[in-house]
Amino acid sequence: MIWTVSPERAPQLCSATPTAFVEQLQAAFGTRAGRFLSVRDRATFPLALRLASDAQTKRVVLIGNAAQTLHPVAGQGLNLGLRDAWELVSLLCKTEGDVGARSVLQGFQRERQHDRRVSVLLTDAMVRVFSNRNLALQWLRGCGLTFLDCLPPAKHRFMQQMIFGALW
Repeated sequence: MIWTVSPERAPQLCSATPTAFVEQLQAAFGTRAGRFLSVRDRATFPLALRLASDAQTKRVVLIGNAAQTLHPVAGQGLNLGLRDAWELVSLLCKTEGDVGARSVLQGFQRERQHDRRVSVLLTDAMVRVFSNRNLALQWLRGCGLTFLDCLPPAKHRFMQQMIFGALW
């Protein structure tokens, strides 16, 4: 489980007794995920967008979170990694000759570039918008969510983008 909290609160939660931690976890999540009974290992780490400077080197290609680390918004890092793996396998199945050739791996990187950029930009924007306490931005955020909810085709298109990749 990943529980995103402020940098100030993270050490407090990590050092809390297991009972106190579970109580705070339950209070934050409610019962939508069931009832939390216990907790084991806990760790903190700062969340930051990270991009590999070179996602392809000699006979090696980085996919998923090895190529970029996204904020854990709705599993988008997993979705992007699955799309990377799918596209890589598809390419390798069609490739005759040396599948590790630089031209093959560079082609894969070019093919995945648009989807990766869109995913990185969308998840980063979502984090910035939804973690911001500015009242005007909160109002705009609410309007945007209402807009998506009232226009099923737009909502469907957005969901398709987040699940299946760059459609625009």
